[in-house]
Amino acid sequence: MTGLSIWVLQDYDKEEWVLKHSVTFLQLFGRTSCQVQYDYSVVAIHPDRNLIFFFQHWDLKLISYDMDSEAVCTLCTLGVCPQNILPYVPYFAESMALAGKH
Repeated sequence: MTGLSIWVLQDYDKEEWVLKHSVTFLQLFGRTSCQVQYDYSVVAIHPDRNLIFFFQHWDLKLISYDMDSEAVCTLCTLGVCPQNILPYVPYFAESMALAGKH
């Protein structure tokens, strides 16, 4: 693989997926090819912004990628390889129930 593609579910009822963004690994990680789970892991996607968080395995860095500005930012070096990075995921069931959606 030479890049990453981000697809979004445009129409849930029709199960219609559309390509939202694509980026090369060279732009994202400074390498021409990478393998998921060996070279990097997707940690989280920001729910309100076009922002993706990655963990680079070879240098133990947590990075972010902004799809709007195409900016890559190193957030920190973790020091040791984490076994699991668990992102915060908000629970929206109550707000959806109040809006009448299921």
